[in-house]
Amino acid sequence: YGDMNLENRTFKAVASIDIEVMETTGCILLNSQNLIYSDIVLYDSKNHTHPYHSYLGYKEVGGTDKLSITYSEPIEAGFRGRLVFNYSGSLSYYKSQDSHGFYYVDTPNPAVDGPWMFVTQFEPNFASQAFPCWDEPGFKSTFDYTFVVPD
Repeated sequence: YGDMNLENRTFKAVASIDIEVMETTGCILLNSQNLIYSDIVLYDSKNHTHPYHSYLGYKEVGGTDKLSITYSEPIEAGFRGRLVFNYSGSLSYYKSQDSHGFYYVDTPNPAVDGPWMFVTQFEPNFASQAFPCWDEPGFKSTFDYTFVVPD
């Protein structure tokens, strides 16, 4: 879900991604652009209350839209679990060069509709400015997003 603050042009959100690890690894690499993470937790699909492994940290891979999450122990092939991200980001204005991911536009009738309308642009690879994901043509998935917008 996402919590919008239109006055500050920001959002806070929680994203959950169910994963299956195909090869043993010490890190998870996914797409992320211009998002700030306060917490990232990996849970085993059998136990959603305790973290599976402690993560040592995350970093944006310089000059790319990749996020690398490093763990204290290898994650074994065949592992099924859930990644949970607490994060925040900025909403850009549609007339800017950065009108990708989540952004806002002026409404045609502000007296009736309010001053802004919230919109998305996820193609060709802009979903990763809205939430962490594998934003690649070869990875197709469905997602649900719930927005909490002030009256």
